[in-house]
Amino acid sequence: MAEAATLSAIEKTTVGVYVTRETPGSDSSDVGIIIEGVVVLQDLGNVALAVAMLFGLFYSLNMRYPSQLHFTFEVIQKLLQIGPAYGRKMMTGYLSSKGIWASEVRVGHMLRTVNQPYHTDRCHGAKNLNPMPYNAEYMGHKLHMDQNEKLVMFGVTHVLAIDGYSSKIVGHSTMPVKNNLLIYQDVYRNSVLQHGIWDQIRVDHGREFFLTLFIQEKLAGLRFNTDRQAYIQSHSTQVSLS
Repeated sequence: MAEAATLSAIEKTTVGVYVTRETPGSDSSDVGIIIEGVVVLQDLGNVALAVAMLFGLFYSLNMRYPSQLHFTFEVIQKLLQIGPAYGRKMMTGYLSSKGIWASEVRVGHMLRTVNQPYHTDRCHGAKNLNPMPYNAEYMGHKLHMDQNEKLVMFGVTHVLAIDGYSSKIVGHSTMPVKNNLLIYQDVYRNSVLQHGIWDQIRVDHGREFFLTLFIQEKLAGLRFNTDRQAYIQSHSTQVSLS
């Protein structure tokens, strides 16, 4: 009886991803794709892979999205292009800029579908934590330079320079993409001309800071405390599940 109901449901499905389980609540024993009432792929392992494969079939077979699920598939398509790292609010705004109007609830649901492990980590407290906390002893001790690329999809990258002791933003610039020369001229050079040279610069391992670090090293003898390293390159974040 159950098998007949399953076959009937498959035959009535235009496009879909199916998941079978041995018992309710157990891990999936099979994940596959249905198109026009036929199981075209199976044993895919997980839903995220099945969704990605489904889009591959759409493109390779030149198929249209089903009318009743058109906007749902449009949302998933954009999420696959951008990736799951953005939250539902950021992603909702991005979709709106592309002419796709979806609620935050729908976007959040699709984010969970596209990358379940990432969502699970977030639910269990995964956070971006700075592995080397600030510990500046005075104004001019450390200058931290970093960039924010959350808006890079719109052609906007923000670069900031912050004094580690006072937390004052002493330099900033906005550019389409990270650029060594612009970061040096607009952020580092302007900060030094206005406030003096810092004893130490702290940046991540990105190549966009190479020119700045080169000049900082050339000017190292003019610093207040010449015993310190002229700069430190460290990883900007680490993932902690606590």
